[in-house]
Amino acid sequence: EPPMSPLPPPSPRSPYSPRSPLHAPHAPRAALFALVSAATSAAAQGPSITVVPDDPLFADTIGLAISPNGRYIVGSTESQIGSGNYHDDLFRWDRQTGVRFSAVRTFAYGGTAVLDDGRVFASTPDIGGFQVDELARVFRWTPELNQFVYVPRPSNATTDDLFRRISIDGMYAIGMTAMPSGTTAPAIYDFSLPTPMRIDLDAGEGNVLEAFAGVTQPINGVRYAYATASGNGTRTGMSWIVSNAQPTPAPCEVYDIAPNGVVLLGKVGSTHIVRGDGADRVLGGVPGFAGMKLSRMSQDGRVVVGSTDDGTWGLSSSSTQAAVWRAGQTPATLQTILAGTGVSFPPNWFSAELTGVSADGSTVVGTYLETIPFETDLHAFSAVLPAVNDNCGTARAVPYGTIIDSTNGATRAGVSGGCFFEGSAPDVWFSFVPAANESVTIDTCGSSFDTTLTVFQGGSCGSLGAVLACNDEAAVPCAGNVHASRLSASVFAGQTYFIRVSGWNGAYGSVQMTITAPNRPANDACTQATNVPQGGGAFWNNAGAVTDARPNCAGAGTPFGDLWFRTVPLESGRMTYSTCGSTINTVMAAYPAGACGDVNMAAIACGQSNTACGGSPGTRLTIPCTAGDAQLLRVGGLFGATGSGQFTARFACDQNDLSPYAVRVVNDGARTFWRFNDSGSLTAADAVRADQYTCGNFPGEYAGGVLRVNSYHGKALLLDGTGAHVRAEAVPFGRFADPAVCPRITLEAWVKTTDPLAGVVVTSRNQPGEHSATMVVGYNPIGIANTEGRAMFISDGPGVLYGAMSSVRVDDGRWHHIVGMRTPNAVGGYTHTLYVDGVFQFNPVFGPSGTFNGSHGQYWTVGNGLAWPAAGAAFSGMIDEVAVYCGELLPSQIADHFSTGNPPPCDPIDFNGDGLFPDTTDIDDFLSVFSGGPCSTGTCADIDFNNDGLFPDTTDIDDFLRVFSGGPC
Repeated sequence: EPPMSPLPPPSPRSPYSPRSPLHAPHAPRAALFALVSAATSAAAQGPSITVVPDDPLFADTIGLAISPNGRYIVGSTESQIGSGNYHDDLFRWDRQTGVRFSAVRTFAYGGTAVLDDGRVFASTPDIGGFQVDELARVFRWTPELNQFVYVPRPSNATTDDLFRRISIDGMYAIGMTAMPSGTTAPAIYDFSLPTPMRIDLDAGEGNVLEAFAGVTQPINGVRYAYATASGNGTRTGMSWIVSNAQPTPAPCEVYDIAPNGVVLLGKVGSTHIVRGDGADRVLGGVPGFAGMKLSRMSQDGRVVVGSTDDGTWGLSSSSTQAAVWRAGQTPATLQTILAGTGVSFPPNWFSAELTGVSADGSTVVGTYLETIPFETDLHAFSAVLPAVNDNCGTARAVPYGTIIDSTNGATRAGVSGGCFFEGSAPDVWFSFVPAANESVTIDTCGSSFDTTLTVFQGGSCGSLGAVLACNDEAAVPCAGNVHASRLSASVFAGQTYFIRVSGWNGAYGSVQMTITAPNRPANDACTQATNVPQGGGAFWNNAGAVTDARPNCAGAGTPFGDLWFRTVPLESGRMTYSTCGSTINTVMAAYPAGACGDVNMAAIACGQSNTACGGSPGTRLTIPCTAGDAQLLRVGGLFGATGSGQFTARFACDQNDLSPYAVRVVNDGARTFWRFNDSGSLTAADAVRADQYTCGNFPGEYAGGVLRVNSYHGKALLLDGTGAHVRAEAVPFGRFADPAVCPRITLEAWVKTTDPLAGVVVTSRNQPGEHSATMVVGYNPIGIANTEGRAMFISDGPGVLYGAMSSVRVDDGRWHHIVGMRTPNAVGGYTHTLYVDGVFQFNPVFGPSGTFNGSHGQYWTVGNGLAWPAAGAAFSGMIDEVAVYCGELLPSQIADHFSTGNPPPCDPIDFNGDGLFPDTTDIDDFLSVFSGGPCSTGTCADIDFNNDGLFPDTTDIDDFLRVFSGGPC
């Protein structure tokens, strides 16, 4: 085997030793030579291929992965011992030291991963024995300590937990739960807790999960998990918001995702692509080879690895060639890429594939078959690729912003800036064209090694101009890398400058380079867009900004001095972006995430200052959005205006289309009205709205995995008593339950349950010490007798309860309209009244006496009482159309609300969404879905028509036909 090329040794100098010619003298010559002699004498890491040493007991290596920094390789070795028993060892090999750790008999299945700090992740059914007699568990292994941390499974688990990918910080893994039926479902494994836990995700419609891309770092405070689901013969990319497991379809199959969630590797139809903040990069096949299989990509997506079919036949199947796709290069096999670099491949090399790549794209890892007489062995290997931009002639064009590169695999070009001691350090080259006459700052903060930085003034590679600026170490050290470089230089618009990055005293490694124009706004370039979370905002001033050379939208002017903002919507629906209240008239354009890489990409929508902001300067755009799909917003001054303002990004919910029942509720003075009909997965829209661009005056948020189902009034909450709920924060509105704020208060809702102790419908009590107005069914926290199945409206708090209870039961599985009111009475107290289905219920209840004028909650909670034990307070059943009034309803108004909103006995459903019920297409579509066919119009959802927990079954069809014919359920 060829010798291993080691990674860079640690710097032999103190991290605080000054040596930049721009701010401190070099060390004396004698000291300098002493340091050089003390450094490792290994040559710089050029192109290479290294076979991972085998364990003598094992024949094959599987599940291979590489750490982001390229130091560690992890996988599983496999060999048959005795008759029918297979013995697997999980291993981790250190490319820098050659040290190998093994975890004996771990039976590591398939996917493995390793972090930069050497921690390993995998799954196994057994530790310490030869027989697989346990279900597989996901675990974290620290080899130096031989420490295993397992993710517990429920005690009644009958499935395997299988690891697939880990976030770059090791906090969250994504994998799957293998079901006894042979299908799989996705799961998140939370390693951020002292005792890890599993979070089950919803694949949707019984889909089988096939491919796993990974888990992002927090994006606007939210992490996303990406994978590919398969069902009904189709494959669809999916993303989940890790915190609440809401699935969102993605536009393609997803194989890999960048930690920042911007770049993904995937497939649309039969086209393989890299998608991100740049135009889709289509990955074609390797010339002369058939087929292609993609595995992983570098952090920025510039390098993709996998394999291609070489058309030859091996033992029983077609052979493969390890293949690499690099941006700007023709796809090629690994052997082609390394040809001519002096790298020799191991003998008997056969059927290779690449399974991983370092974050900077310089180092790849994979397996190959060694064909020897009578058997084949599967070996692991790593390879360092030659740098594409190894010299000035192949310099990589870079924009403003941050790029990732590497001097691993590079050679020394023989051109020096003459500023510092570099020894034999390799270098890589970049070309940069400024957008304006200005001062730019270039730094290598975030690089993995001790860098040097040189900028050449114009010229050409054949005749480089003079050194414009150079730097060894930044005067103000970069966070996390005190040996990074930083310089500033005055540049001219349109002129080409060449940038060279090398290392001090032979150092090399991963490069992170950033180019900024400090005297221009930080978000002047698309690639430097300011991240604005959903619901957030940012102040701006476009003084000094340069106008991008992009086509304008039809009907809108040029956004002069444009600035860029980026938002990742957390839910699907519509986003409203606004510059209302600006000091100047603005132009705004919205783009897909790929606009940064394609200046000709068409905008989604655009506009200029108009009446949408109520006559004040500013622009407002409302556009469709998909959860997890970034949107870019370009904001500039109309007719060259320069000024300031605030940019906001708000989820806009759907159009506020009110049913006849909802119109009555709003017109009769509801202060807030949650209908649960909006498409948003996180936001419960308030139907009481100031304008169409908001989610209402007091929107709520879904928590705990709320499920919404089609019902008579649109959608309704379906709660199973485990604590899912809706919470609306609205200070001081939440305190409308306080008699000092609202002496008269009314709560109104529709409920459907078969649970005699269903739980809390709506309450403003969130802490045990608070007072509230509360509506419940059956459940009573103070132990009032005979409450089973009855609706109650109460004012309660610590040691006090006043209220009213229904005479009739409402736990019959039908929808019931409940209205509770608290009004002042003639003796200085309050009267509590209750109406069920439009009928007054005279049945007062009293608990301990006292005052309920104490502290009141700041939230309204629907479906749970957070101040009481969840086992009783969490609602079981359905809740819909919840309204709160700071006032009272007249009996005639209550009767009108009930008669207008009262559904037929079996909840007629407009099954195909055509606005007509009942009609023959509803029956046709129901029968189509029942038989597994498509709907005749639109898309149909599976509906458990009689709410028996089974779908489809014959009683669903029977009940549907009865409702259609007007009969009872």
